[in-house]
Amino acid sequence: MLASQLRRRYVGSILLTLVVLMMPVSVAYAPEAGEKRAEKFVELAERAGEKVGNFIDIIYANETAIDTITHEGLIDELEGNKTLYEEWGLGNLTEARDALEAGDYAGAITNATEALTIFRNVFKALNSILEEAGVARGQLIDAQGLIEAMKRALERIERLREIAPPEVLAILEAAEEYLDVTTAIAWLREGRVNETAWNMTQGNRLISLAHSLLKGKAAELKDKRLEGYLKLIENLYDRLERLAEKAGATDLLERLTGEAKPLVEGARDAYTAGEYATAIAKLVEARNILSEIERDLLEFRRAG
Repeated sequence: MLASQLRRRYVGSILLTLVVLMMPVSVAYAPEAGEKRAEKFVELAERAGEKVGNFIDIIYANETAIDTITHEGLIDELEGNKTLYEEWGLGNLTEARDALEAGDYAGAITNATEALTIFRNVFKALNSILEEAGVARGQLIDAQGLIEAMKRALERIERLREIAPPEVLAILEAAEEYLDVTTAIAWLREGRVNETAWNMTQGNRLISLAHSLLKGKAAELKDKRLEGYLKLIENLYDRLERLAEKAGATDLLERLTGEAKPLVEGARDAYTAGEYATAIAKLVEARNILSEIERDLLEFRRAG
């Protein structure tokens, strides 16, 4: 079934999404009653979130763009908007989905509206950052950028796979089919950029779904399994700290203690308190940061 889907052309709704992102939420929607209205709000928030998420992925996949943004002193602003998107935008979207499933339609609309507002603001901020840095959007959406964004998505899948129950693993496997880098390279050589972008969007959609389900089922995971993953992350942190100290990588040490350590310790505290969803969310974020530090540390040691 997925094989036939992979051949479908990317028709997307970029213009519609941009309109939704740019217009005030109060203007974008007409009053409707009940479940259908809530479903529309959540669906629009999901589509907007996907577009902004892909935009962020493509920006970070373009090293030239990141170097330019850093040189212009805008990297902290970029990071701040990325955090706003991930923690508050996606967080509200997850709560909107949960409320919809629970039949709390007012709650679903409220959270979806908040998510849309955040996505709209982040989208506008990203464009402002690119404009101020002198980076044209057309420079970002290129063949190499799409491939790098796919690879980053595959890395997220691998990190989620470590703690995913069977039903979530099936979703991650489906996402991997869309994120087939070999197929993407072949398509891009044929000039099929839109189809490749469509597959990346579908893969990210499934990753988002898996992450949402994983957070929802966190309380059902056995303590032993979560404890094992927590120890794995703690051991990884300790190992990287030792290596960074030995290599004299001061900047990476500061990032370890300033960014990763609070997340790891927060995950341990949440686990002890029985707040498993919070523990898993912090562990996934900590693992993302530790993976980046591990990569940067390897490059630092090679350069030395």
